[in-house]
Amino acid sequence: MKAPKWATWIAVIACLPLFSMPWLIADSAPDSNTKTMLSLYPLAVLLGAYCARKAMPERPEVFWILIAVIVLIHAAMWVLVNPLIVTAL
Repeated sequence: MKAPKWATWIAVIACLPLFSMPWLIADSAPDSNTKTMLSLYPLAVLLGAYCARKAMPERPEVFWILIAVIVLIHAAMWVLVNPLIVTAL
């Protein structure tokens, strides 16, 4: 059974913040842990989107959980690169 087209589009839209990767790398600290996390960031997002799309036909709950995890990964990378913005709040 194949995933519906709308599920594929949601998975693709969830991956769009990956295009901000050059700015994240440019703004990040030269710390090796930050660079390691940023290098694993695209892999985690793309793998999550792939698994979400594959899970959609039989387990739609898992699809939505994985999409939420992808959004949280984006937020975590943003906070990793810009920690002063979060501490100012």
